[in-house]
Amino acid sequence: MASRARSELVDELMDAYVDWREECLALEEAYARWSSVALDDRNVAFAAYTAALDREEQASSVYAERTHLVADELASRRGPLRRLRNLVST
Repeated sequence: MASRARSELVDELMDAYVDWREECLALEEAYARWSSVALDDRNVAFAAYTAALDREEQASSVYAERTHLVADELASRRGPLRRLRNLVST
């Protein structure tokens, strides 16, 4: 059962990474549009850019959260090894 939970955590991490990368690309495209539109369209393009920036920020937060969950899971599996290492180094 624990192995299945770890596998699901890794799947969630990968999904979050893909979502974040897609939002990064959308952000780049929104910035390119904003920086190249006519002055009359700048306000709308800037609003689209800031919305894309917000989505990228949200996606990066989810990815960071999933990364910490996986790191915590891996650290908990190495608990005995870390305790042994601490004993040897003192």
